[in-house]
Amino acid sequence: MRKNVTIYDVAAHSGVSVASVSRVLAKAKYPVSEATRQKVLNSARELNYMVNDTGKMLKKQSTREIGVIVPNVSNPCYAALVEGMQAVAIRNDYHTLLYSSCRDSEIERSNIRMMMKKRVDGILLVSIGGKSDLLEQARLLGCRIITVEQVIDDQQLHVGYDYALAGALATRHLMEHGHRDIAFLGAQLDRPSRIQMLSGYRRVLAEAGLAERAECVWLADVEAEQGTVFEIENGRAAARHMLGLKRRPTACVCLNDMIALGAMETFSNAGLRIPRDISIVGFDNVSYSGLSAPKLTTIDQHAARMGELAMQMMIERIVHPDIPQTSVELAPELICRESVADAPCGDGRA
Repeated sequence: MRKNVTIYDVAAHSGVSVASVSRVLAKAKYPVSEATRQKVLNSARELNYMVNDTGKMLKKQSTREIGVIVPNVSNPCYAALVEGMQAVAIRNDYHTLLYSSCRDSEIERSNIRMMMKKRVDGILLVSIGGKSDLLEQARLLGCRIITVEQVIDDQQLHVGYDYALAGALATRHLMEHGHRDIAFLGAQLDRPSRIQMLSGYRRVLAEAGLAERAECVWLADVEAEQGTVFEIENGRAAARHMLGLKRRPTACVCLNDMIALGAMETFSNAGLRIPRDISIVGFDNVSYSGLSAPKLTTIDQHAARMGELAMQMMIERIVHPDIPQTSVELAPELICRESVADAPCGDGRA
């Protein structure tokens, strides 16, 4: 195997001191004659000398690597989030290390420990665990932490989203179309974002003087890492539950677009016409939510923009650690398409 060329080899080949070689190759400001500089550069070129960045990074306590942890890599929403992060990282000559927690809090903690061992400069975390003890350990080791979506504690910088407003916006949109029997199709309430979205739905119902029907709040009782297929199956199961009710709702607010698309498929297979018989609003605005038939009305989470902001904030914190930073919260945007219509008339619903 070919031996790695060192500065000692370059020094011997060029006939100058190791110190001079080091100064030339490091582009130091220390004065070196032009003749010496050319000797070093010519020797380095002839010997195919490659600069070893590892030592430099260790001296600077920097790896130029930023860890990213997401709940899964198959949901298009998280794919867009990571793409936004990656675009900013590339522009600033940083590398990203992507990990999936597989919706498992213990795997998430294992991911964090692995990144601590790798001495990454920072971690962008879409947390499902919600515990801050391990993050505090990472921070004490000099690792910068920024949480995305979830707010773990007031000490962490985060790039978040007003999920309560998103739930309220979706519910209010349906009420503006005359719907009063509105279901919520969701998942386990094990993350702040889910709890907040449900609270927004409930707040709008309460403000309108409408009683919440417990059977119309459907929450998946299982969480598994099966990517978008699992979330779509949640939507199918939720729709089957609604079809079995004696008094079926006229509209549904869905926790995400995958659930919405699964529900739409099941409702359509049962003979319901969307949106004439039942209206659907999703959440996320994933890339293919506008490709369904009918096209899905949804709430845009601006995932790519969230990723960009998170990475920009991280790099600024690494480069300028003494400049104060504040957390950012994005506002929801209603994307009106074809899956919402006026409530059916004369069906006896309140």
